[in-house]
Amino acid sequence: MDLAITMCLVGALATAITAVLFSDDGLWCLFALVPFALAYASYLGVVASAASYNVAIETVTDLSRFALYDALHVTPPTTGGEEFDTARELMALLKGERSPGITFAQREVEPDNDGEVTAID
Repeated sequence: MDLAITMCLVGALATAITAVLFSDDGLWCLFALVPFALAYASYLGVVASAASYNVAIETVTDLSRFALYDALHVTPPTTGGEEFDTARELMALLKGERSPGITFAQREVEPDNDGEVTAID
């Protein structure tokens, strides 16, 4: 995906430069269509790659959702309906929206000898 994005930007920049350089040369201005075709094909590659990447991220999130709950210290759901609500609230929280309904698991903490607090799992 990174390569396709880079090629799209380079193609767009080359299109602009070619159009400016050949603007006074009549039909030679049509030569700017070559880097434009490269930019357009790269853009289509970026869109297809982003869609596939989105499916992969959704699949990983769905398959390892309990590991995600553990990593985020979210209380795991016990029923299907509760899991649906927790997942909806967690996704809203990850998108940056406020979601006060989600509950986080409490971890025990105890101070070290030097006064710092560490978590006990």
